[in-house]
Amino acid sequence: MKKIIISPWSRNLPGERKNAKNFHRWQQVVKRLRDLGFHVIQIGVKGEEIVEGVNEIKFNLPFKELKDLVRECDSWISVDNFMNHFGAWMKRPGVVIFGKSDPDIFGHPENKNLLKNRRFLRDDQFLPWGMEKHDSNVFVSENEVIEALLELLEIRANLS
Repeated sequence: MKKIIISPWSRNLPGERKNAKNFHRWQQVVKRLRDLGFHVIQIGVKGEEIVEGVNEIKFNLPFKELKDLVRECDSWISVDNFMNHFGAWMKRPGVVIFGKSDPDIFGHPENKNLLKNRRFLRDDQFLPWGMEKHDSNVFVSENEVIEALLELLEIRANLS
């Protein structure tokens, strides 16, 4: 059984407001992954929302344990958060869901960087996120996330 990590959230903003980077269709993505036979592991920090349907939850992992988990899993999916950079650093490509942040600036070319449309990007990519409102319309569909993952896994299988 293939194992997939999801890192679904960027931290909440002051006043517990939803971060504009947070994709809103995780439950549908996890359901599709499970239907396809994947084992889904959610990582993050204690207190984060748990995505319904995940097989495992691993919060507050020490650095070495996170490295080991990334090595043992087949791939990962995240929003524009720590996992995007950690996966690239480990040379373990994954799928990154972007909305208002620019993958040409914050993405890594080895990842599958998903962006619905550049017209949704923030004018100033370096302003703090605290002032940015969440907008579900800026994200790709769950089908595009699944297709990108399957394509990435096929590419990796062909290289092996």
